[in-house]
Amino acid sequence: MSKTKQQAVIEATSTKQGLNRFEAQAIGDSCLNSTISHLSKKGYRFHTEWESVPNRFGGTTHCNSYWLIGKPQPKAQEAKA
Repeated sequence: MSKTKQQAVIEATSTKQGLNRFEAQAIGDSCLNSTISHLSKKGYRFHTEWESVPNRFGGTTHCNSYWLIGKPQPKAQEAKA
């Protein structure tokens, strides 16, 4: 069974390196900020930092890198009376 794009992003952001939008393209995500937003709405929490990466024109480009810092917590069942 192959993993989903969201599973790949969760796995990649769980590493020490983290993940930026350019690295995300290699795992099949062309709009990382949207994927991070969707995962955040599901209860995942991310640390975000700006970083500078080299671009193809010899300069640098600024983008966010993301690291997973928290997963959704299961909701407590209501106590039955």
